[in-house]
Amino acid sequence: MHKLKLFTVEPEGREAFFIAARRNEHAAEIYVAYELSRNREITDFSVERIDQTVVGGRRLGLDDMLSHGVSGIAACDPLFGWCVTEAM
Repeated sequence: MHKLKLFTVEPEGREAFFIAARRNEHAAEIYVAYELSRNREITDFSVERIDQTVVGGRRLGLDDMLSHGVSGIAACDPLFGWCVTEAM
């Protein structure tokens, strides 16, 4: 199994969020599935890989999360680090 990567998704007109996925296309698929599961309209969005640029305290738990291979919506808690909050 390959280590996942961390992406930021920026939907037009809404706050950005994070996704753990295999590649850009996979992150986009997760975003679309997530929005559809909440009956939201799919707006224009951008996907950017960011795991290589996260630095300092923001890296807490990042490598562990990506190594576990669970894809989905991710978040970073200041005390506990990164985790996938909704597996997809």
